[in-house]
Amino acid sequence: MRKRNLVRAVAFVCAALAVLAGFLLQERRRSDEYRLALNNTYRRAFTGFAVSVREVANSLEKSRYCTGGEASGALCLDLYGKASAACAALEQLPGAERGLEKTSTFLARVGDYACSLAGLDELGQEELDNLAGLSEAARKLSDALESLSVDVDSGTVTVARLSSAEDALPELADSIQAMETEFPQVPTLIYDGPFSEHLLQQTPRFLEGKSELTQQQAQQTAAQALRTDTGRLRFEWERDGTVPAYTFSCVVNSGDKYVTVTKQGGALLSVLAVREVFKANLSQEDGVKIAASFLSAMGYDGMRETYYQQADNVLTVNFAHMIGDVICYPDLIKVSVALDNGEIMGLDALGYVMSHGMRTLTTPTVTETQAAASVSAELETVSSRLALIPTGGKYEKLCYEFLCRSGDGAKYLVYVSAETGKQAKILILLEDENGTLTV
Repeated sequence: MRKRNLVRAVAFVCAALAVLAGFLLQERRRSDEYRLALNNTYRRAFTGFAVSVREVANSLEKSRYCTGGEASGALCLDLYGKASAACAALEQLPGAERGLEKTSTFLARVGDYACSLAGLDELGQEELDNLAGLSEAARKLSDALESLSVDVDSGTVTVARLSSAEDALPELADSIQAMETEFPQVPTLIYDGPFSEHLLQQTPRFLEGKSELTQQQAQQTAAQALRTDTGRLRFEWERDGTVPAYTFSCVVNSGDKYVTVTKQGGALLSVLAVREVFKANLSQEDGVKIAASFLSAMGYDGMRETYYQQADNVLTVNFAHMIGDVICYPDLIKVSVALDNGEIMGLDALGYVMSHGMRTLTTPTVTETQAAASVSAELETVSSRLALIPTGGKYEKLCYEFLCRSGDGAKYLVYVSAETGKQAKILILLEDENGTLTV
C-alpha cells in the first residue's frame, strides 16, 4: 500500500509539473507574441515618421523658391498637412513618452508657420529666410532618420527587446532620444501663431503663483494618477523648458506607463501607457464617463467633453473648461481610455496648463440673432452657444458657435465674433461610428 501510494504521489507531482511547464511555456509564447507585435508596431511607426519628415523636408525645400500667389499658397497648405502627419507619427514612436519636445515643437511650428503664410500674396525676404532655415533643419533631421533606418534594418539597433541576446544592442528609443539632444538650430519665428517664439517664452498661466514641489511630492500625484503606491513608481527624468516637470514610470497590465507632473503646482501634465488594446468591452459612452471621472479625481473641475474619436480600441476624448455657459476651447485636455478594461492610456493637459487662468469675459456687443446673419444662407443652424476660441497666437476671441448642417447632411461649426458680428472660423465636423473629428 505504501509503495502504491508513493507511486501515486510521484505520478501526481509529475503531472503537476507537466501542467506547470505547459502553463509557463504558454505564457512565454504569449509574452513573445506580445513583444513581437510591439516590435512590429514600433517599426511601422518609425518608418511612417521617417517618411513624413522626408516629405516635410522636400516641401520646405520647394517652398524656398515660391514668391507668393496661388502656387505658394497651395504648397504651404500641403506643407501644413505633411507636418501634421509627422506630428501624429511622432506620438507613436518608442521614446515619445520621454518628451521629444524639440522635435515635436519643430514639426508643429513648421505646420503652423506654413499655414500663416498660405494667405499672403507675396513672400518677403524675411519669410524666405525663415523657410530656408526651417528647410535646413528638416533636411538634417531627415538625414539622421535615414541613417537610423539603416541601423534598424541591419539589426545594429533593436526596436524592442525580444531576447536577452539583444541586451548589448542600442535601442531605437535611446537613439531617437540622442537625436533630440543634437537637434539642429531652428530660426526664430515671430508671427501671430501658437508656436511663435514669443509664446514659447510665456509662463504657464495655470501654474502662476503656485509653489514648487519636490520630486517626492510630485511622486504622490503620479501614484494617484496610476492608482498605485509610490513605492511601485520609478523616477525617470527631470524636464526643464517651458513647463518644468518630473516624469515617473510603472509597469501596469504588462506594459510601461509614464506619468509627468509639473514641478510648480504639481499638476498632472501627461500620461502615456505603452501596450496594445486587442478588443473593446466598453462602449464609447462608458469611455467618456471614465475619462470625465478621472479628470475630476485629478483636480480638473468644470470640464465638459466636446468631441471624441476611437482608434485601435482606445477612445480619445477632448474636454474643454466651462465658464458658466461659455465653453473655453483654449483650456483643452485630451484623455485616452482603453475600452478593454477602462484603463487611462493617455492624457495631455498642456493646453489647459498653458492657457487656464482667471478670465473676465467681455459682454457681447452683437446679439445672437445679429451674429446669425453672418452664417451662410446655404446652411441650416441646428444649435448655438457662446465659445471662447484661440486666435492662433496669444489672444482669445469670444464668439457665437453655430452648429450647422448643409443640404447634403454635412455638419459645420461656424464661429462669429461676438464683438464684430463677422465670421472668425469655420470647421467641418466629420462623424462616423468611431466618433467625431473637426478639420
